[in-house]
Amino acid sequence: KSCRLYVDPIDVLKQVVERCQIEQSNPDLPESATVAPHLLLFILQWTETFPNDFNRPALMEKLHEARRFCQNLDPSCSRGCNRLIQMLDNRLTDVKTKKKST
Repeated sequence: KSCRLYVDPIDVLKQVVERCQIEQSNPDLPESATVAPHLLLFILQWTETFPNDFNRPALMEKLHEARRFCQNLDPSCSRGCNRLIQMLDNRLTDVKTKKKST
């Protein structure tokens, strides 16, 4: 069981991405700085810890929006973004398989 306070995961991801967009548009941020790797790491940790959050199509759509945001900011994140989506798909498949066998 989880002791998380409940906030709709869609709202969490939406707010985090919006905050990243605000940070990225900060004129004082050096041109070479990007929030993309930090956002990617946050999402990676989230998907590893709570993969079932991403069973909802609406959250998966938000995840793909976040992935596009990261890739637009930093094209070098593309491989990491794609790997994250693949790992999440595999993890969700494993969870579904375990549920069916019980």
